[in-house]
Amino acid sequence: MATTPVQTTYLDNPPLPYAGLSGSCDDEAISGFFNTDVVSIPFGFGVARDNTSPYDLLGNGAKLPTATTDKIAGIVRHSHAFSNSPNGDLDATGLKVGAMMDVLRVGRIWGICEDGCVPGDRLFIRCTAAGTGKGSLRSTDPGGSTVVDCTTKAEWQTKAAALGVAMLDVDFVNK
Repeated sequence: MATTPVQTTYLDNPPLPYAGLSGSCDDEAISGFFNTDVVSIPFGFGVARDNTSPYDLLGNGAKLPTATTDKIAGIVRHSHAFSNSPNGDLDATGLKVGAMMDVLRVGRIWGICEDGCVPGDRLFIRCTAAGTGKGSLRSTDPGGSTVVDCTTKAEWQTKAAALGVAMLDVDFVNK
């Protein structure tokens, strides 16, 4: 009879978190969102609802935001369940068009903060190609109708330099 191996060693310095990594056990994510955009969507980016695509059969289409009035569905959560084989759901950027994705609606998630942040900063999500692109996360509004204001939906919980990874507490369900 085979025995189950037991972990006997542990890292003194665990690896740093990465964009899209869930930060809590009691978060609320919806697994039925489909990438209805025309480009791949990176893990840890904000996505808007899109109920107009042929990929959207149940009203759970999501795309990168393109206007300040877009309704943000949440942040794309990372998963090791995707394949990056030629017929898989991943490419070098993220989830391919038509791929199903997990979108965090309530909870904590690690994200790349485009402009850097400190605890208590609020969230803005890019809706233009400026900076690091549509769907990228910020702690300030650069002006010029380039971001969706999510200041009532999320707050940065840790600090990070520009393009650093930080913890974000989100609630895209409540108004």
